[in-house]
Amino acid sequence: MSRPGYLVSATLAAKLASVVVHADELLDSIITSPAAVEFDKVALATACRDPEVQAWLKSLGALAPQKRR
Repeated sequence: MSRPGYLVSATLAAKLASVVVHADELLDSIITSPAAVEFDKVALATACRDPEVQAWLKSLGALAPQKRR
């Protein structure tokens, strides 16, 4: 059974995969290669602020973690 917000387009899936990969690289690079940190921060910020990603997060409602303020 599919529910609205649970299915993603190919472009959204690629953007979400980018978030995961760059987050993993960022965590690794903090220790091993501080010079790479800035690239990963920019890549993560770009993916996280993408309108398609934001719309998907909003569609998840209470299932999505809330950003700490």
